Amino acid sequence: MTPVPVLVIIPTYNEAGMIGEVISRIEHTARSLPNVTLHILQIDDSSTDESAEIASSQNYRYFHQIIRPGKFGLGTAYLFGFRWALAAPENFQFIIQMDGDGSHLPEQLPDFIAAATTIQNPALVPDLIIGTRWMSGGEVSHWPLYRRFISQAGTKYAQLALKLPLRDLTSGYRLFSRRAIQGLSEHDLASKGYSFQIETAMKIVDSGAQVQEIPIHFEERTIGRSKMSGSIALEAWRRITIWGIQRRIVYRR
Repeated sequence: MTPVPVLVIIPTYNEAGMIGEVISRIEHTARSLPNVTLHILQIDDSSTDESAEIASSQNYRYFHQIIRPGKFGLGTAYLFGFRWALAAPENFQFIIQMDGDGSHLPEQLPDFIAAATTIQNPALVPDLIIGTRWMSGGEVSHWPLYRRFISQAGTKYAQLALKLPLRDLTSGYRLFSRRAIQGLSEHDLASKGYSFQIETAMKIVDSGAQVQEIPIHFEERTIGRSKMSGSIALEAWRRITIWGIQRRIVYRR
């Protein structure tokens, strides 16, 4: 059987404390996936620490690196990675996005890949698999109550405003099919920050594609500082509200 080519996209900005360990754990996990060739694409936004140097020094066989000339935002990094994946000669069938701070466990990559590759009927293969914290089997470690409240309240607001049935719309641990990425590339996605996660899920659900949720264990970073801020949360809330209004206008018409 020819191994299935899968790409893991990891955007980084000042993640020198964890990126080396994350790549090492991905390499170790890849050894348990004999029917998959697991590639890594690090997209670094000109980190001021040694994130890029540490990542490349791991010497992982299937490692690719792009260093952008500035800090352009999480959403633009993933879009850049999606376009790169579609143009790459490896013909990646699945693209996984994950954080480089250790909060997304590389050991759970097989769960995503199994959910995408074990279905025999191609029409039933999910185009989006979301790693979900807020479902049976999901777990969050080392988060204070206010962080749990913000995450759950944000998802609940997005569910109601956008009429989406998904339980963790802000989760950044996801697998996309190549078909889903091709569909997203046709849209002009507006989000540059964390609302990118909500917008991509909304576009894929609206397209009628298959979406699946699987439980994940999310661990709060132990090194470095979170990029989340009040301004990022406000930007996401503003975009959700605008999208919700637009969708109601379209439905009424």
